[in-house]
Amino acid sequence: MPLVSALPAARPSGRPFRYSLRFLLAAFAALSVVLWLGVDRAHRQRDAVRHILGSYGYVTYDETHASPAPVWLYDHLGIDFVHDVTAVELFADVDIRFLRDLPKVRYLNLSSNRVTDHALRQMPPLASLEELHIWSDQTTDRGLVWLASQTNLRKLSLVAENVTDAGLPALRKLPRLEDLDLARTGVSDAGVGELARMPGVRYVALPQRVTDASVPALAGMTQLRRLDLAATRISDQGVADLKQALPRCAIIR
Repeated sequence: MPLVSALPAARPSGRPFRYSLRFLLAAFAALSVVLWLGVDRAHRQRDAVRHILGSYGYVTYDETHASPAPVWLYDHLGIDFVHDVTAVELFADVDIRFLRDLPKVRYLNLSSNRVTDHALRQMPPLASLEELHIWSDQTTDRGLVWLASQTNLRKLSLVAENVTDAGLPALRKLPRLEDLDLARTGVSDAGVGELARMPGVRYVALPQRVTDASVPALAGMTQLRRLDLAATRISDQGVADLKQALPRCAIIR
């Protein structure tokens, strides 16, 4: 008669179940945090949008990509839960502290005499901001200092008569700046010399106080691809000299 070993029945180990449960609880906790952060971000963006629209401003959402959320959820929660605000325009009240709740803004237009140096001081760093327009007689050289935190800024347009040559050194702290419109500022020939120290700038518009005295400095800016002299007092001869010195630059007169 064959011998049969009487071995105790193997007990199913409880470890895989315990580990799986622990993993599921951790995953659920992580998902809860992500959802909470998303809902909180959406609420803050929605409140900021209400502030802008209530101040006769405009916003634009990034809707270039289809939302992964189902239509019923989109309709129930609203656009702020599925799309980011990427452009803001303000024409009246300018309390720009709320911009901290719009971190994806790439375009910002501040057209109001309430854009003071103090207001610019309150503007939070916006990592996505690429284009900024300021139209205000209350913005001065001191206000430009506070733009240094906008390190991704590529285009800056200033309609500000109280911005002068003294404010331009602050713009050298913008490492990606390449398009600079100064046509309606108080910048003069002395300021053009400062522009020559910004090798990344490729597009420039200059104001009325700029004369033939700036031609040598401009001629040395060989990286320029567009130079707008329509508002300046540079002579025909000065323009001709610049066209010869900058053959790859489109010069607007």
